[in-house]
Parts: sequence; structure tokens; C-alpha cells
Amino acid sequence: MKPAVPSDREPFGAVPFVEREPNTIEDIGVFLRSWNNPAATRRPAILRRSEVGNINRYGLSGVWAADDLDPMHPQWREGIEEAVWPVVNYITATLELVTYDSCGGHPHCGPVEARPLHVGILPATTAECQPLGAMMSKATSYWDAWTNEIARITVSWSVLVCAASGSRCAVLDITAIPLDGVFSAEYFTARPMIAAQIINGLDSGRRLHGTEGVEV
Repeated sequence: MKPAVPSDREPFGAVPFVEREPNTIEDIGVFLRSWNNPAATRRPAILRRSEVGNINRYGLSGVWAADDLDPMHPQWREGIEEAVWPVVNYITATLELVTYDSCGGHPHCGPVEARPLHVGILPATTAECQPLGAMMSKATSYWDAWTNEIARITVSWSVLVCAASGSRCAVLDITAIPLDGVFSAEYFTARPMIAAQIINGLDSGRRLHGTEGVEV
């Protein structure tokens, strides 16, 4: 599998670019070759939890390195934060896509800013990009029509950098942003509803695009 390489043209059609930093992965090639590969070697993951629920190697709030897991890893479910699990499971099990990052959303902790519910999708091949872009456009129409006072669901693309090789690839990011920019208690209480709406939008995009998944 050869991941999508960013270029001057938009890899996902009308999906806008939003810069994300830091946005790195240990080794893109190894990660994609291991994804759902029963023959792959999977080392035990270090999973520590912060006081506000972040799961990473250090058990700290904020953005920290986390071990890269796939659905066949014995610690896969344990390594996905509860609030975002339904979305990750839908994307990986139903759409059969690769997720490279996810966050259940967390309130601020001391000097560390609050984080939104988020999931990142890594196209396994360049050929996946255009079908994904079309599906996301349909999903966005669904999300834009969702009337609520808590959050808006956005999709954008960014660049993921491979730490091992320095190579760069295009990825999709789905994020639930508070409507008023404030991470209120209501936002965190509403995360199950937000996750359900993300899934509904993706399912709408999948069906309207005429596929039972992304076929390449």
C-alpha cells in the first residue's frame, strides 16, 4: 500500500486544508503493512491514562505520543478513548478504513487547553482519496443540517509526517468544534450524541455515494 502524497491539487476534492501541528507517526509504511495483517508482529503497547482521560504513553493531558494500534492488536479496544470509540469502530469495522489518530475530547487540565472529539483517517492508497472526498462532501451536508447548540462537525485534510523516513502523506480529520468556541460541561456531556451524529453523517455519505464502503 502506498499512502496518498500531498500535492498542489486538492487530494480530497472540496475538502479544505487545515494545518495540524504536530502531526507525526512513527513509521507510515510499517503501520499500513501491519493494519489488519494477522502475520504482523505487534509489540505490547504502553497505555497510560491522564486524570482527564487522555490515553498515551505518559498518562499526561494534552498532545503526547501514543503507540500505533490496529484492530488486530490485543490492546486495540483498550487503547481507544471511550467517547470516540463508536466513531473509530464504525470507520474501521464498517467502512474498513484506517484510522491514525483519535481523541475522545478532554476538558482543560491546569495550563493544558481543552481538546475536541476528533478522529483522523489515513488513506491506505492514493486511489482512496477521491472516493473519500466524495463521501465526506455528502457527510458534510448531513452535518451542516444538524441543528443543535453544542457543536459543529467539520472535516478537513492535513499532512501527516513519517518520523522514520520524513515522507509526507495526506490525511482526513473529522473534528467536533464547540459552537461558541467554549468547551463547556454541556459539550462533554453531549459527546455520545456528537459521536452518533458523526456516524450518521458518514453513513449518509456512504449510502449516497453508492458504496457499502470505500472501494478502490
